This record gives sequence, structure tokens and C-alpha cells, in this order.
Amino acid sequence: MADTIIHRRMGLSAIVTFLVLSQFTGIVQSQTACDSYGCEQGCTVGASGPECSCDNGYVLDDYGLNCHDKDECEESVNVCTHICTNSIGSFGCSCFEGYTRNQILVFLCNDVDECVINNGGCEDVCTNSEGSYNCSCINSTYTLWSDGHQCDINECADDNGGCEQVCTNTLGDFNCSCEDGYYLTNDNKTCQESPTTETSLDKQKDLSTEVTVSIVIGVVVLVTAAVVITLTVIYCVKKSTVSPAKPHSRNDVTP
Repeated sequence: MADTIIHRRMGLSAIVTFLVLSQFTGIVQSQTACDSYGCEQGCTVGASGPECSCDNGYVLDDYGLNCHDKDECEESVNVCTHICTNSIGSFGCSCFEGYTRNQILVFLCNDVDECVINNGGCEDVCTNSEGSYNCSCINSTYTLWSDGHQCDINECADDNGGCEQVCTNTLGDFNCSCEDGYYLTNDNKTCQESPTTETSLDKQKDLSTEVTVSIVIGVVVLVTAAVVITLTVIYCVKKSTVSPAKPHSRNDVTP
């Protein structure tokens, strides 16, 4: 009986040893086959031999050996609800302006209520909308300023603000000004004609004309002086070269 138990234990031990050795041998053989196969990332040995595989975010190339990045953003089913940005071996989701990413489902975007914080920067009324917001004024006589947040009344819209010529609206105020050739009087509303209404261009033209006339006169004077001097020199030269007439003797006189 004891011999039978010993034989059984020896047989069980042999089987376990065989299985362990077989498994180890298979692993060694699989590793050897994969090492020589040339897979870039993962490798497993199947019934048909070694097969290459890739990590998450990568796909096999057409040769079945190398792995290249998988552009998840180009797939037919894009998990990002707004913006998908591909990266090597991965991708990321982001949201349009006016939205924020969901803290649990990061591929989802939730609307941001801008009116909750500082009334959205609005002076009067802030109204939230999907992905945005807008400001408005309580008083109907006021309109939004150019920044879209503050409220202002346009004094220039009523009788030109009382300005005689130009009215310029400003935030909370306005001012009058005058057109070229006029100046603003002490009441800061009416305009009066300037003492001289000549424009700078007219003045430049007049100055240019005066300079041209002066140059012409100067040239005429110089030319005239040159002619007079030349004629004087010619006259003096001719006079100095004329020989004096010989006096007649008495013997030459015919009786």
C-alpha cells in the first residue's frame, strides 16, 4: 500500500515537472521565434506562427511588422463632442469658448454660465445662453457701449448734443468740436470762423509762388547786368584799338 502511494506521488511529480518544462520550453521557443520575426512592439506565437501587435493608440502598417500612430480624431466615431486633438499614441478632447470639460466624462463639454461670476462683467443685466452670454441695459434710453458691457446714453442723438457742428459721444459724457477753419468758443458748443481761413496747402502754394517770382526776378537782374557789362567791355576794347588820324602838313595842301 505504501509503495503504491509512493509510486502515485512520483508519477504526479513527474507529470507536473513535464508540464512545467513543456510550458517553459514553449515560452522559450515563442520568445526565440518573436525575436527573429522583427515585430516593433508586441509579438505572440499562434497556430500559424508569430504575429505582431501594437500598443494602444497604434496600428500595424501594411507589412504587419511596424506600428504607427493611430489618429483617433479621423475615425468615423469621434468620441470628442467639440475639439479632438491627436497626439503620438493618444489623443485629447477640448471645448469651444463658453464651455468647459465634464469632470467625469472628459469627452463631453458643459456650458459655462458666465453670469454667475461678477455678473459676466455686465453693468446692468447679464443673460446666459448656450456657449455664450449677452449684456443689456435696464433703462431703455441707454444703449450698450462699444465694449458690449457698459451702458451709456448717446447725448449726440438728441439735437446733436447742442453742438453747433461736430458732436462726439463718450462713455458717460460727450464733447463738441468744430470743422476746419473754425474754433470752439467759450460756451464749448458754438463755433466761430478763424481769423484766417487759409489752409496750409494754400499757404504753401502762395509761398511757392513768391519764391518762384523772386528767383525769376533775380535771374533777369543777373542776365541784364551781364549784358550791360559785356557791352561796356566790347565798347572799351573797340575804342582802344582805333588809330588816331594823322595831321595834315602845309606842304601837302594844293594851292
